[in-house]
Amino acid sequence: MKVRLKIKEYNYLVSNLLKNNQKLLLKLKFENIDTNSIDIYLDEDVADEIRELASDELVLHFDEKYVPTEEGRILELFIGKFYTG
Repeated sequence: MKVRLKIKEYNYLVSNLLKNNQKLLLKLKFENIDTNSIDIYLDEDVADEIRELASDELVLHFDEKYVPTEEGRILELFIGKFYTG
């Protein structure tokens, strides 16, 4: 499958969410589309793993009014974009 991310989202994925998961990161193939977007090619099992990581991390990124922070919004976006159903 293919997932298109903005550069900011891609940076968060690689530098934060997958920072300590080199094994999973190596299963992704990246293609620069333009200065604002990157396509990620991966299989559905890997997409499910990324969704699970994003879901686990999401609970830590809400403010006092239970509104997602900027990181929380990116994680919610990952949960939707990496959905395989």
